[in-house]
Order: sequence, then structure tokens, then C-alpha cells
Amino acid sequence: MKILHLISSPRGEASFSIKLGNAIVEKLQAANPGSTLTTHDLTNTPFSAFGGSTYQFFLYTAGKSHRRIYGSNKTFK
Repeated sequence: MKILHLISSPRGEASFSIKLGNAIVEKLQAANPGSTLTTHDLTNTPFSAFGGSTYQFFLYTAGKSHRRIYGSNKTFK
């Protein structure tokens, strides 16, 4: 079995999603001896398709959605 573990939380060891992901990976590896694990931490080495201007676009779009939904003038930084 091939396991791909994507980490996207910038909170590191304080992240509940990372702890959950690690627990799931451990269970998968225990149930499937000989499986291969590939871990990609997007906070340290983002995929090039999601870098630079693409990332800024998502932040801008998220900020617009936040203002529309919550009536806030705040944007995400």
C-alpha cells in the first residue's frame, strides 16, 4: 500500500489535524506491513502550483467571501 500524508497546518506540533493524520498513518502502517509512506509538508515546501500569485488569489478570494458572509471589512493576511 502507498500512503500519502499531506500536512498543511502551520501550527506544527500544536495542530490537531497533524496529530489525527499521524494517528491514521500509524494505523494504516500497522494494518499494512511493508507499506510505503510519503509525507509532504505544504507549510515548508509548498507545491509550485500553489505558490506566489495563485496563493495570493486564494487569500484575496477568501477575504472577499468573508466580508460578504460576515459583513466584515477585515481581510485575511
